[in-house]
Amino acid sequence: MSGKKIPSSFIWQIIGASVRGANHLRHRIPNQDAILFSPKHKAGSTVFLAISDGHGSERSFRSQQGAKFAVRAARFVCRDILRSYCQTPQNLQKEEMLAIARYLPNQIVTQWRKMVENHLIQYPFQDEEKHLIDNENVFLVYGATLLIVLISENFILYAQLGDGDILTVSNSNEVNHPLPTDERLFANETTSLCMPDAENNFRIKMEIIESPPPVLILAASDGYANSFLKESGFLQVSTDLLTAIRQEGIDKVRYSLPTWLNETSIEGSGDDITAGIVYREEIH
Repeated sequence: MSGKKIPSSFIWQIIGASVRGANHLRHRIPNQDAILFSPKHKAGSTVFLAISDGHGSERSFRSQQGAKFAVRAARFVCRDILRSYCQTPQNLQKEEMLAIARYLPNQIVTQWRKMVENHLIQYPFQDEEKHLIDNENVFLVYGATLLIVLISENFILYAQLGDGDILTVSNSNEVNHPLPTDERLFANETTSLCMPDAENNFRIKMEIIESPPPVLILAASDGYANSFLKESGFLQVSTDLLTAIRQEGIDKVRYSLPTWLNETSIEGSGDDITAGIVYREEIH
């Protein structure tokens, strides 16, 4: 796991947007997604991206806040990981990677629950809300999923709890899912931060950067993929975005992204859509 380090001949660019779904607009429901990411980076620096999708069901009536807590908890834990494991230029050993894979889900769930509990102290349930609460699992009220991309100088970490998608695109336009499929996710069923054993349901993959990393990474809430009749249509989005960035520049794509997502929601799922794009720009 201590292979040759790839020289920093590129910089990471990150853009993202979150739009209120067409159906949510019609029914005056707020956007229940959340996104948090690090800004433009210099060569050799770290990258962080997190997206959360609040369940939005009647019994998860505070999932908008739950999604915001999720991305904040992810940022807190990822910063801790970078401080603890990325202070030296050497690549991580297998034992360290396993330790990170155990630490990240446990700490994110712990931090998220603390935020929920603090919110409940500040904003206790109203009498008219109490019939909706599952007294055995109050966290259901704040239920949300989570997607994470964390990049250091020598590794990429992908993590996912629940639905949504992370896609990678290579220089040759090959599109891949870096994480395995969770067969339990179908229709409106999803794993979630509100589950009693949430930390055991994360899917995590860590890759040592020993060859050129993906040229583009797309993370998106499930409203994006659900807007396409076939998976191939959604997969093509990632390569279309890469083409647009290369031809028009990332600033133009950053400006256009909210409009594109709105149009996709209107013509497709009607759900909130959130997308984060990490682009590897070569230094010439």
